[in-house]
Amino acid sequence: MVTQSDIQSAVEAAKGETKSRQAHRLADYLVVNDSALTGDIARDCAIGNISAAANFIRPALQKRGYTIIANMPDRPIRNRFGEPSMSHEWRLVRIR
Repeated sequence: MVTQSDIQSAVEAAKGETKSRQAHRLADYLVVNDSALTGDIARDCAIGNISAAANFIRPALQKRGYTIIANMPDRPIRNRFGEPSMSHEWRLVRIR
């Protein structure tokens, strides 16, 4: 069974391989939050391009058996105008 300590250790090691502070904030945020929506991550972590931040740290995470994924939520998110948004649900997941 994977423990929170195992996940945190993998993230800390991955952070040592990348210099992107935004990528570090994203990984730390996803360790604490099982899943998070694009808007919440952007607001809480001050990240403008979450995909870019994920791409910076993803290779280092994958070496350790983890990755960051983004999927459309089961229930579509609507923007303030009532239109469907492209807001994704982000997760840090174990891949092996």
